[in-house]
Amino acid sequence: MTSNTKLKLKEALFFLQKMETHLDIDPDFDFYLNAFVSSSRSVKWIMNKEYSNVEGWEEWNKNISSVNEKVNCLRKISKLRNLSLKEKPLITSKEYIFPIPEGIKVIPSVVYKILVVREESLSDLHDKEIEKAIEHEFGSNAITFTAKREIMRIIEKSDEDVLLLSQYYYQWLENLVNECENQFKFN
Repeated sequence: MTSNTKLKLKEALFFLQKMETHLDIDPDFDFYLNAFVSSSRSVKWIMNKEYSNVEGWEEWNKNISSVNEKVNCLRKISKLRNLSLKEKPLITSKEYIFPIPEGIKVIPSVVYKILVVREESLSDLHDKEIEKAIEHEFGSNAITFTAKREIMRIIEKSDEDVLLLSQYYYQWLENLVNECENQFKFN
C-alpha cells in the first residue's frame, strides 16, 4: 500500500514532468506550474497529518525543520503558492539563452545581432544558403556558431528560473519523504 504522502509526491512529480515537457508551450507551462506549486506544498501537510501520531515523529519533524538547508527554496515556493492561491495565477515569461562556445570573444560594449534559425529548418538549408543569409543580414564580418537554445521561465519581478527552482524543491521533497518513510516504516 502506498502512503498518502507518497501519492501526493507522485502528483507533484506528474506536474513537474509536464512543466519540463511543456517548457516552450504557453499557457500550458503556467498551468502546470500552478498545479505543481499547489501539490508540492501539500506534501508536507499530508505528511504531518499521516505521521503526527507515530512515536518519534514530532521530534524528527522538529529536527528536519531546524536543520533544513533548503529554507530559502521553501520560502520561494511558499511565496509562489500564496501568490497562486490567494492573489492571481502564476504567469511566466520566457527568456532564451544561447550559450556562446569557447574561443569566441564577446566584447561587452558591442551590440550583437542574433539570427535564430529553427533546428528543424537547418536540415532544409545548405551551408552556402545559411552563409549568404548571414552575410546579407550582418555583413561579411559576421561570426557564426551553432548553439542549442535554452529556455528559462521567469516569474515577474524575479530573475530566477522557476523550472530549476521547482526541480530543486522536488528533489528535496522526495528525499524528505523517503527519509520519513524509511524512519517510520509506512505500512
